[in-house]
Amino acid sequence: MAQQHEIIFGFHAVESALRNDAANILQLLVEKDRHDQRIKQLVQLAESQGISIELVRKPDLEKRCHSHQTQGIAARYRASAPKEASLEDLLEKPDVFLLV
Repeated sequence: MAQQHEIIFGFHAVESALRNDAANILQLLVEKDRHDQRIKQLVQLAESQGISIELVRKPDLEKRCHSHQTQGIAARYRASAPKEASLEDLLEKPDVFLLV
């Protein structure tokens, strides 16, 4: 079965994932014509954590993200499987309200 992933994009989303959950970033996607300091900092952060970098053309990045608002940066992020909880697990949690 293929690895499931989603694409996150934009400075804040990518930076947050790099700082807080880098183990789930599969690859950083960077618009190849962007060379500003903010992009460079995120690339350096990704490289320091062993995350591969792919330079892509702007139209290709926008297509992969299904958005024109990428800010030149995106990440392939490991999608988490939906977590199922048993009734017993739910009942053990504090402040649970069950409607039957």
